[in-house]
Amino acid sequence: MSSESPQNPLETLHSFTEGTIEGAIKEAIEEAHLLLNTLEDQIKLGFFTGPAATEIKPSDEQPSPLEDDSFRAD
Repeated sequence: MSSESPQNPLETLHSFTEGTIEGAIKEAIEEAHLLLNTLEDQIKLGFFTGPAATEIKPSDEQPSPLEDDSFRAD
């Protein structure tokens, strides 16, 4: 027989939940790392040809500035 006392069910649940959360976090980090490595490799090889997020449009495509004078108290 073991001399260890049985754990409180709440402690057991807490340990299980904590372990599950830690495992999920580790798995998410590993998957994110894999994704970043894959994207980095694709960029290096020239496979990533999507438009840049900071692409500047020609001035004729820029939205005209809106002037709202309704807040002025002249």
